[in-house]
Amino acid sequence: MKKIILLIFGVCAIAAANAQTAETVYLNSTDSSSNYYIVVHPSNRDPVATLFLIPGMFQTPADVLKETELPVIAARHGIITFVPVFRTGISTLGIDTATQASFAQMLNGVTSKYKLGGKELYVGGFSIGGTSALKFAGLAYGNDYRLKPSAVFAIDAPLDFERMYNTTVREMNSPGLAKDLEEENTYMLNRYLKEFGGSPQTALERYHKGSVFSMSDTTLQSIRPLVQVPIRLYTEPDINWWLEQGVDYSGMNAFDFAAMTNALRRLGSKNIQLISTVNKGYRKRDNSRHPHSWSIAEPKELVQWLLKQNNTTSASDKTRSGSNDRHLLIKNKSDIEVLSFSKRSDSTSRFFQTYNEQCRQWRLTKTDIAAILKRSEEIDGHEFHYGYEVLPCYYTGQVKIDGKISNYKLNAGGYTTVFLKDTSVWLGYKDSDASRFFLVRPAETTGEN
Repeated sequence: MKKIILLIFGVCAIAAANAQTAETVYLNSTDSSSNYYIVVHPSNRDPVATLFLIPGMFQTPADVLKETELPVIAARHGIITFVPVFRTGISTLGIDTATQASFAQMLNGVTSKYKLGGKELYVGGFSIGGTSALKFAGLAYGNDYRLKPSAVFAIDAPLDFERMYNTTVREMNSPGLAKDLEEENTYMLNRYLKEFGGSPQTALERYHKGSVFSMSDTTLQSIRPLVQVPIRLYTEPDINWWLEQGVDYSGMNAFDFAAMTNALRRLGSKNIQLISTVNKGYRKRDNSRHPHSWSIAEPKELVQWLLKQNNTTSASDKTRSGSNDRHLLIKNKSDIEVLSFSKRSDSTSRFFQTYNEQCRQWRLTKTDIAAILKRSEEIDGHEFHYGYEVLPCYYTGQVKIDGKISNYKLNAGGYTTVFLKDTSVWLGYKDSDASRFFLVRPAETTGEN
């Protein structure tokens, strides 16, 4: 039986100061060290998107909440965040088959449990957590998973385990190596040998297959599925700080990030961004300087970037949305005929009780729906997330637009989703008389931001 414990420690400040709700969910009642997650819910609204945020090696979800405000900022913008520990525990390298299987299983489970199907999915993480996120994205697109991320980010993550192995061996053979670095290198070397079944000299193919990116793999097979995926890579290559710790460029994850960025761009990617920061890296627990830290990814700006990525619109539609014609699906002279309409309510919504009476009294006619569609404009993911509320009642049916029949779903929050053959399109109502048709006026009609 699943065990759910409301968090008191670590995240109580989240609930008190920002009205977000956090809870820990254990998937195995006999194991509190693995196979669980912390979920941070948006406040006073249903989720509009999902973020899977993966801790670094030996980090717990509670550690993550102490080091970054990303889950809190995401929640403010309607994103439900899951911070997991996979079945393989906190010492995993993140790229192995068992960890990735647990990743997919947990993601499918929370999508079903919290009714998140059809919403945007973002994955990201710090250090090995970022490695795991990028690995999942490559597998998801390479194998056509049902759930594929709309955007991925990694914060100073190692990508090339062949480089990591060779750097570890070289450092261990260097004179004057600090004892703590010697102990860390010994541990990691044994992990690489066990994980990949040998050294790169004896098991190179396994290193190529396991790594997110490999400098020596000239086929670039591991990153080809990522060419069309929006990706952000955060790093702070402070070489002077690292030299003081006995580490040179070969031991910095910025080395992998720069190489993969170049490789993806050469393959045609327009969606890869390398964010190189200066003096942003600090550990929150003691405010100590460290460029390998969560803090190099500024939460507010990262969330804004995530919300601009929209996986429900085709590439051609995204290109068109940058034009001056804002009425792309429905033009001024479009012929619109509402073929059917039926009002429905989502009793599973957290806001069902709040809006139940209003939803019961909400009425639209065929003529109203046609007028709404005629006067609505296409909106992107950024506009939708910031401007519109997802309410628990809506009208659904079929509409004929310029001779083509499509299904639609018109929400009382001021927007409509039109389902086309290969994609779906959001239409937002922006006219000042929105209260005539909707229960909540969209932000665009009130001047709110």
